[in-house]
Amino acid sequence: MLLLLIIAMSTPVAPTTHAAKKVQISADRVEIIHRSGQVEFSGNVLVVRGSLKLSCTRLTGRYKDSELIELNAIGDVKVDKGNMKATAKRAAYDQNQQTLVLTGQPSLTRNGSRLVGQRISIWLSSERIVVDKPKGVFDLKQLKQIQPQNR
Repeated sequence: MLLLLIIAMSTPVAPTTHAAKKVQISADRVEIIHRSGQVEFSGNVLVVRGSLKLSCTRLTGRYKDSELIELNAIGDVKVDKGNMKATAKRAAYDQNQQTLVLTGQPSLTRNGSRLVGQRISIWLSSERIVVDKPKGVFDLKQLKQIQPQNR
């Protein structure tokens, strides 16, 4: 299994000593096309960055000037971040927005709630979650924690 501890050409962060910012990627195979700024990992792909873990069948990415632009995970996508777990057929990561968008029968489990929807968007820096056309079960304790703001 190929293990790349830090992918310099695909890491979104300038060099740093903070371990949570390093990206660890393992896969059965990697193909890098420097001229076009593309990278593709395939077979048993696992991405770890801090507390976020993402696994999938195939991961493609684009980078420019050693900075990540986007990543696309395809096939049996699983996301694990603390008390949040999600699954989907596809996931797209946008570096500028710091978002992970799950499509293809996405589901999300968090603190006793389980939602499915057409699309699930997760803002990784703020842990904001938006589910388009949601269906599922909410833990009422979570709903009590959401307080409407006085205007």
